[in-house]
Amino acid sequence: MESVADRPPDWGLCLSRNRRTRPTTPDWANEIRSLRKTLNLSQVELGKRLNVSAMTCSRWERGMQAPPTDCYLELARLAGPSRGWYFWTMAGLRKTDVQIMTGQMKGTKDPRIADVIAALEGQAALSEAQSRRIATSLSSLPTVALRREYKAMSDTDAQWAKLMRQQAEVLREIYSRRRCQLGTK
Repeated sequence: MESVADRPPDWGLCLSRNRRTRPTTPDWANEIRSLRKTLNLSQVELGKRLNVSAMTCSRWERGMQAPPTDCYLELARLAGPSRGWYFWTMAGLRKTDVQIMTGQMKGTKDPRIADVIAALEGQAALSEAQSRRIATSLSSLPTVALRREYKAMSDTDAQWAKLMRQQAEVLREIYSRRRCQLGTK
């Protein structure tokens, strides 16, 4: 008769134990969960605000799937100006671009800049329209992200070309202001 010490280890048992250990969740997953709990929202309610299912919110919070850019922008709007920078950064919005542009244009009457300045100074929460306007005018998001965000628009070539021209003009303005600030032409 074999003793217990003579038996080979039960590898099936070892593997099942390893499967039960939890992998670390990404920072963005923890931030989304923290924001949802801070706002006292269920996953269903958060999903309705972001136009996604509760299952999708659950996948985000468990770190199984990353949110798309437009959802990061909406999460930033929900988080407000103090916590919104994390989500804006995840969406591709660069804080330095916004700060350079708003710092140099503080006296301007441009509504895009006024919205950003108000959000930066905590004077106003961003509406959905303001969030999208800021995203298109001040970010350096890739074309694919912008196209996804504006999927609700009728998708004609003329409208898309106009949107891309506007984006290019704003980016040109940002980079020219950055060059002026650095002292190069």
